[in-house]
Amino acid sequence: MMSAAIFITALAIAFAIAPLGCFVVWRRMAYFGDALSHSALLGVGAGLVAGITEQIAIVVVALIFVLAFIALRRNAVLTSDTILGVLAHASLAGGILIFSFVGATAPDMHDYLFGSLTSLSNVKMAWIIGLCGGVVGVVLASWHRLLLITHSEELARAEGVSVAVHEFLLMAALAVMVAVTVQIIGVLPITALLIIPAAAAQIHAKSPEATVFLAILFAAISMLGGLSFSLNGTIASGPPMVAIAVAIFAISLFVKMLVKRLV
Repeated sequence: MMSAAIFITALAIAFAIAPLGCFVVWRRMAYFGDALSHSALLGVGAGLVAGITEQIAIVVVALIFVLAFIALRRNAVLTSDTILGVLAHASLAGGILIFSFVGATAPDMHDYLFGSLTSLSNVKMAWIIGLCGGVVGVVLASWHRLLLITHSEELARAEGVSVAVHEFLLMAALAVMVAVTVQIIGVLPITALLIIPAAAAQIHAKSPEATVFLAILFAAISMLGGLSFSLNGTIASGPPMVAIAVAIFAISLFVKMLVKRLV
């Protein structure tokens, strides 16, 4: 029964994380996704200190991360990748220091870094599924406008679309997904599950909708396959998911190159 609930939760995550991953790939936000995932560890530490639920703490810290990045980028003192590098490593170091101060053990930190199923409860899984549904709803409601600003920000502004609002909406959705997936996937593998299924889908798909469909399929296979390796508790849940996603990407790339050579 427990394993069935975990698999349903993983499917919900796949449906939510894959469309966001496509926008991360299309808008070349891979480094942003990586930096944002690092803030999750600081969020967990902040939650331990403040005595609040880790998911809420991660979302709050991630949104502060997003707002700080936007504010620093607007000042144009440093380039975006430099700002992200500073924020990412500051978040990671801060999270590790807080873990040390509160007396968290190495296994505790390992679980957050690479994913663990041991502390997943039915209540947590229900929250994850609900938040994933909310993220999917936001993406569906903003789909055409997000596509427009991805294709051309100038055209989007001419059509009356607020680029800044929708950029923040996308970043906020990513922050929520980082919060809900950190327990299952882990802080470090989250970015891989965002990028790799979307990248593999982009190799074959001819339209944005087809890319999202394939990305969801690849993300679901990666997550369900990875979970099947980690349910016995002998291995962290995140790395096998990434390994399967990498295998899918490699096979997709090989097939594409083979087809091109034969045609």
